[in-house]
Amino acid sequence: MRGGNSINVRKDLPRNLSKMRSKMKLKKWDNLQQISPERKNELHESGYPDIILSRALEIEKEQPYNPEILLDILQYKGNFLKIDKIITLCQKICELEIESKEATEIMIEYYYKKKKWREIVEISNRIDGNIEFEVKNLKKIAIAFRKINSDEGFLEFTSKLGRYSNINYEIIREMAKSYGRLGNNYHSAKLWNKVGLVNLNRSDYKSAIRANYNAKNYKEVIELSDFSEQKGIFDEDIEYIKIRAFYMKNNWEKCVNSCTNSLRRNPKKINEIKDYRSRALWELSKKNERWFDSIPLGR
Repeated sequence: MRGGNSINVRKDLPRNLSKMRSKMKLKKWDNLQQISPERKNELHESGYPDIILSRALEIEKEQPYNPEILLDILQYKGNFLKIDKIITLCQKICELEIESKEATEIMIEYYYKKKKWREIVEISNRIDGNIEFEVKNLKKIAIAFRKINSDEGFLEFTSKLGRYSNINYEIIREMAKSYGRLGNNYHSAKLWNKVGLVNLNRSDYKSAIRANYNAKNYKEVIELSDFSEQKGIFDEDIEYIKIRAFYMKNNWEKCVNSCTNSLRRNPKKINEIKDYRSRALWELSKKNERWFDSIPLGR
């Protein structure tokens, strides 16, 4: 045996190794401790969110399903993470049903770009009236339901958004369209009238007027038609429906006048307009037995 000091390999080394391993485990455990909320605020306010992110990513390796860690990574991701990692993270958050508005919106945007409509519809189950989501994302959900031909599903989804007064008019518009496609003219007209005249475009006016006419809201038909004309929108179909609304309201004089004006500029439905004009004149004749006295005779 060489030297005065020797190591008892069988006894000393295992004891020292065991102690060393214990220290390493303790050190590793210390490193994996979550940062306290107070310390997170300090680091974030001091401009060091990367420290929080780094710690969360380390802990995630050992605790891949820890909700708090997953949300920390999402919150402090900044520009440090690649999009693939962010998408994987958000998918995990959604699959674990962890509440996160940000994760939900990221997945809606991601699936929308990929045109994965059914995935968007599935993600929409995470949305209710308790958290306010951006209108642009709700519109993407509306489009997804339309793409899979599920107006009933969209209306069921919107029922979770609360009162009509709390829903943005752009979503109300999509609801009105869905009811219209389902043939529910009463609710379609009701919602079109909540959208507001100033928020309607040319296509909307036609849909709103048709829904109101089919719901027998003739007064609203006339108001919508007049307002669209004031905005410089002339449409032969709208004008024709207005004539019919005057007739259904028994407003014979306005029906005749509207027919007369329309005959000059609506050749598309000239025969139908002449028919309504004749019928309205006939009703006027019954109202006033001497109606012909008001018609000047030619020389």
